[in-house]
Amino acid sequence: MDPESSPDDSGSIFVACAKQVSASIDVETDDDETYELSIPNREIRSVYRREILDNLSGYVGRSVLRDMMHAMLDGDASLFESYLAQILRGAVSVHDAAHPESFYHGMMLGMTIWLGQKFRIASNRESGYGRFDLALFPQQDALPGIIMEFKAVKTENELPAAVDAACQQIQQKAYLTDLQAAGTRPIWCYGIAFCKKYVQIQMCP
Repeated sequence: MDPESSPDDSGSIFVACAKQVSASIDVETDDDETYELSIPNREIRSVYRREILDNLSGYVGRSVLRDMMHAMLDGDASLFESYLAQILRGAVSVHDAAHPESFYHGMMLGMTIWLGQKFRIASNRESGYGRFDLALFPQQDALPGIIMEFKAVKTENELPAAVDAACQQIQQKAYLTDLQAAGTRPIWCYGIAFCKKYVQIQMCP
């Protein structure tokens, strides 16, 4: 990590890395088109994973990202929320949220990079009756599938309603369809709402 970098730089690093992690990631752009982007080999992908880890380690500690991902994969929404809140407080600037939902989406996509060897990571992909925000399709039978739907709100008081809306959207749009068709068990669905440096996460029924 550049010693002169600041938390204001973290969002651009997250998004830049997220857009280039592997051929299995789709990125939806401002022109409403979805593109599949790729990095040519595993060695170069590892550089991007290290960039994310190095960037985080200067602010919250490298282990926080790993522990957060473990909590997410274990279906522990409370611990997942706790670690993500640490990352937001320590590594993200409130100025990063000029376009809030797209920023948080890019940040979360970027932080899943190091799971790319065990999961196929999909963003803005059609499943059921709509497009989920982010999903992890396991490449090994023992691993869970993950669906995440993001919301961004202006005030902290709106967070509980926003996570409820995210979970309702997952259910109503049947975003689990592709994971279920693949025989994935279990499938963890998370509604995640952001407000500046605050976050609330709910495990969807």
